[in-house]
Amino acid sequence: MATFPVAEAQIVALFMETAAYGIYLVTLGLCARALFWGRAAARGRHHWPLVAVALAMCVFATLDVAFGLRHVLDAFIFYRGPGGPDAEFENISYWVNV
Repeated sequence: MATFPVAEAQIVALFMETAAYGIYLVTLGLCARALFWGRAAARGRHHWPLVAVALAMCVFATLDVAFGLRHVLDAFIFYRGPGGPDAEFENISYWVNV
């Protein structure tokens, strides 16, 4: 069985994550439409706990994509130490990994 290096896995993971994030943004738009312009909202009753959860999920998903991009940029562009990108990805004490 061929190996799948961690550097290539990180690139593939970032691509797949951004594709899923795009789908998530469309779903978030539909969720916002239902929460703010649905039947209950038309009667003046907003579901504020659901709005808070949807907003928190949006923040967490956005930060996850942003930190993944930052980690890939650090490994492939900014890291100049020994071992190349693989060494940067294997450094689990780096703040982006935490």
